Amino acid sequence: MNTLSSTILTNFNLPTTPMEWCILIIGLLGAICIASFSTPALIKILKTKDTTWVSILMYLILTSGSLCFMLNGILSMINDMENTFTSLIGVTLANVISFLLAFTTLLIKFCHIARAKKLGISEAELCKRLAEKKTNKKASVSTSTTAKAEPAKAKTTSASKTKKVGATKKVSSTTKTVSKSKTKKA
Repeated sequence: MNTLSSTILTNFNLPTTPMEWCILIIGLLGAICIASFSTPALIKILKTKDTTWVSILMYLILTSGSLCFMLNGILSMINDMENTFTSLIGVTLANVISFLLAFTTLLIKFCHIARAKKLGISEAELCKRLAEKKTNKKASVSTSTTAKAEPAKAKTTSASKTKKVGATKKVSSTTKTVSKSKTKKA
C-alpha cells in the first residue's frame, strides 16, 4: 500500500493551463451535483417517514449506475495513476457519495415495505402511522413543556373551557328540541 500512496502523491499534478482548470472545475461541479442528487429525497424521507412516492426502479438504476461508475473509477485509478486527481477522483468520489445516498433511500424503502408486510398493512398505511407517531411525540413534548411551565394555570383554563363548551352544547340542543316541538304542534 505504501507504493500506491507514494505513486499517487508523486503523480499529483495540478492543471497548468486555463483550459485544464476549466475542465477540472466543470468536472468537480458536475460531481457535486451528481453526489447531492439524492440528498433532498433522503432528507424528506427522514423528516416525513413517507416512502410511498419513492420509485424503486429509479433508485435501483441510480444505485447500480453509481456503483458501476465508482468501481470503474477505482479500477482506472489503480491501472493509470497519471490522471488520478485531475479527472477520475472527482467522478469516483461523487459516485461513492451518490451510491451511499441512493442505497440508503432504497434501504429505508425496502424496510418500510417489509415492515408493512409483516404487519399486514400497505406501505402507505405504515407511513401514515409513522407520521402520526412522530406528530404525537412532538405534541406530547410541547404539552409537557407547557404543563411544567404553568401547571396550575393550564389545568384551570382547560377545565373551564370544557364546562363552557358543554353548557353551550346543552343549550343549543335544548333550543333545537323546543323549536321542533313548536313546529310539530303547529
